[in-house]
Amino acid sequence: MLRFFRILRKKLLEEDNIRKYFWYALGEILLVMIGILLALQVNNWNSERQLSESAEINLELLAKDLTEDRESLLALIEIYENDLDNALLTLNMIKGVIDVSDRVSEYLVGFQLEYNFYPRNSALNVLLNSGEISVLDVELQNMISQYYRAVDAVKERDEISNIFIRDKYELHIFEEYSSLYSKENTFPVIGEFYQDDTRDILIFDTEKFLADKKLEALLFARYYQIKTLINVYNSALESLSDLQKSIE
Repeated sequence: MLRFFRILRKKLLEEDNIRKYFWYALGEILLVMIGILLALQVNNWNSERQLSESAEINLELLAKDLTEDRESLLALIEIYENDLDNALLTLNMIKGVIDVSDRVSEYLVGFQLEYNFYPRNSALNVLLNSGEISVLDVELQNMISQYYRAVDAVKERDEISNIFIRDKYELHIFEEYSSLYSKENTFPVIGEFYQDDTRDILIFDTEKFLADKKLEALLFARYYQIKTLINVYNSALESLSDLQKSIE
């Protein structure tokens, strides 16, 4: 093909036909441009195909991350639902709806525990950093965004709850109810630590507990914080389930 063009170019020059040579040169330029455009298009197709293939692999990894996230969310929801029941029981003791339970010491200590949801982001980060997310179906992209927005909401509520525990609730327990840290407490970690304590058992001050309005307010706040956490966690779990179905 190149030899043909060289012969044709030589012939036109020998004929001294400037007009024909001009059209020939223009045609040759157009052919070169078309060739470049075709090469670029083929390269783009290859790049998109490679991105799509890599995205499929990383979607499988994302599905595995989501399975682990689901297990973590369910485990934390179970913990919070148990805490919610215990918070309601404790508040009902203060209100006089039910008698003060022997387990009240366990409940009061348990509300100090902080929890955090740690999502798996490795596959998502690869999809984002590589640009592979752009080749995914738009609806799937939206579902991914929706789930990780829900995750951000979970992390935000976790932080709000944990700051309240550290700055408000825990301080009051340490200052007013240090006697909870004794062998009479049925909370597992405390009971195990003090099981060999030879000192006299400290009696829980029921009257102080029932009259402590600050503690009541703190417990009331914890109760509604936990309810909010459960709702936010369930919302994230719902988004996760929708995303899993879309990936499948």
